[in-house]
Amino acid sequence: MRKRALSVLLCAALILSLAACGGGQAGSGTTQPPAESTTSGQQAAEPDKEPESTKPEETEPAETQPEETKPAETEPEEIDPDVSQPAEPEPEDTPPADEGSGEFTLTYENGVVTISGKGVLNWDALQMAHRDNSMEEIPSEVQLQYVLEAGVTKITDSAFSENIRMTSITIPEGVTEIGYDAFGDCTGLTSVIIPESVKKIGDDAFSGCTALTSVTIPEGVTEIGDSAFFDCASLTNVAIPESVTEIGSGVFGRCASLTSVTIPEGVTEIKTNTFADCTGLTSVTIPASVTKISGFAFNRCTVLTSVTIPNPDAEVAENAFPANVTVNQ
Repeated sequence: MRKRALSVLLCAALILSLAACGGGQAGSGTTQPPAESTTSGQQAAEPDKEPESTKPEETEPAETQPEETKPAETEPEEIDPDVSQPAEPEPEDTPPADEGSGEFTLTYENGVVTISGKGVLNWDALQMAHRDNSMEEIPSEVQLQYVLEAGVTKITDSAFSENIRMTSITIPEGVTEIGYDAFGDCTGLTSVIIPESVKKIGDDAFSGCTALTSVTIPEGVTEIGDSAFFDCASLTNVAIPESVTEIGSGVFGRCASLTSVTIPEGVTEIKTNTFADCTGLTSVTIPASVTKISGFAFNRCTVLTSVTIPNPDAEVAENAFPANVTVNQ
């Protein structure tokens, strides 16, 4: 009976232990779904990363964009030919320079320099002539007379500027213009012969020719440029022809030895400083054609005492004349 009862107890204990094991498996089974859900969540997150991994592939087209802008880089190359085209006609616009650099020759004999050639005589042309024709035989202490032969049409661009050895210049018929600074600061120049073919005397043409005593401007000249005879301190007499209609500013400024001047009929304006610092000027004749006298036109003309202005309607600046001058209008 005891054995039977013991076996019954063992069976009961076995059943209880099996039941306990079954309950533990059931409890462990309930915890698995959350674990599975987390793995599934990770699996769901992984697909989200895959599109991010594809983003660099989306930017690859953007890397090709500079290739699309390459045609824009070639645009300056298309402009360069256009820029160079206007530059090509420039040589066609420089015939005066080519004409001026014509083949001039120099010869020297007994203090006389003869220049022959054709076209415009300027600084470059004269220097070329000096290089092509050696002038080493001229003694350095000799003062020079210059003679231009027929063929020269214009003297300009400082052709003889600062030639302090020049004492005289003969200009031939056919020259139509004595241009900018042609004889500027030729401090040894005492006389000049201007032909009737000249129509214009340019700016500073004889400026600073301090030894020039007289000059005859021929009939036919219509314009005298700014400061054309400025600082010709020894100039005592100048004849201005009736053909002149325009006299620039400062033309006879600082001509301290100039004593009298007659302005021709046809000139309409006496410009600024035209006769400034003409400290020897005692008389000036102004025509009725003058309608305007600008400021400082006769500034510091200290010995000039009176001036008559025929045109009653002429505009005269308050400071056109110094205080020592009586203006009759």
